[in-house]
Amino acid sequence: MALTDPELDLLLEMLADDPADDAAATVAEEYLRRYRWAAARDILLAAAAAGATGPVWWPLRARAYLEAGDPAGALAALTEMGGPGGDARLARVEMLALERTGESALAVQAAERILAERGDDVVANEVLFRANDASPVPALRGADPFDTVFRADALLAAGQVDRALRLLRRLSRHHPDQPALIARIRAAERSTDAWPRDLSEDLTDPADLPPALAPLMPMLDLAMPGGGTVDPALPRHALRPDDMETDPGGPRRGHTPVSWPSRH
Repeated sequence: MALTDPELDLLLEMLADDPADDAAATVAEEYLRRYRWAAARDILLAAAAAGATGPVWWPLRARAYLEAGDPAGALAALTEMGGPGGDARLARVEMLALERTGESALAVQAAERILAERGDDVVANEVLFRANDASPVPALRGADPFDTVFRADALLAAGQVDRALRLLRRLSRHHPDQPALIARIRAAERSTDAWPRDLSEDLTDPADLPPALAPLMPMLDLAMPGGGTVDPALPRHALRPDDMETDPGGPRRGHTPVSWPSRH
């Protein structure tokens, strides 16, 4: 039964004193009904932190975590309760959580189980459709216009799986609604044993060099595009995170600047 706003406010006041009160389940259910996924998840997280546990909470957590963008958390909640059982709604949650974590084969199996019982299930049919057409849209681009699926494929073909993975992860963050990207990332990760290992994180941070090598620090400075040098105390991995554009200060494609700065 739906709650009115005054009723919801009253229950929230109760939870301020005891987050693990049974009212938390009612409030979470109401937030789910109102499509306030993050609010439902926060209520359930607070209840769990206060010691709330048991079967009544698991279905709510599975639904809230999935819709709030945490499919792994949804799967964990379903595992705690021993699977969706005969609940059709939770069966869809499991199927979508598997798809969004890149487990395409398991998602297809879950979809087929649902369709065996309800052949007209729209959500399951959509999962099968996406699985059969699992190629990411080639025209997808990230914040950096050079981040494309075509470039990732070229890197994979050249054996540079570490660079391809970083590019695909950037694209996935920019396009979270593309399960095919996640599936491609998982496939590349499973093949990493056959590829050269990415050593970028094994490089010594200049700030950790022994004092005897301090005189060599100026030689490690890198010229920056805007002039000046890098602070030696700054970790190299912090200089240009993977999610940053290649040239944040440069002109955008298709845009002609009014005037260029003088070189004199």
